[in-house]
Amino acid sequence: MTAENSQPMDKVTDAIHCGGFGNRLWPLSHAGLPKQFLVLSDTTSLFQQPIDFAEFKLRLN
Repeated sequence: MTAENSQPMDKVTDAIHCGGFGNRLWPLSHAGLPKQFLVLSDTTSLFQQPIDFAEFKLRLN
């Protein structure tokens, strides 16, 4: 439900944010390996993790 008009939301779009300079992750993040492609806490990159979550949500429906 949306707060403004109390109508059901038929479609929700996931957005995957990636970009920036990665200064705080230097020297791990650099021009040849941007931060979104780093593997920091799992076996997948920071870019792949939200994709996997979105696919998981799709399988639940």
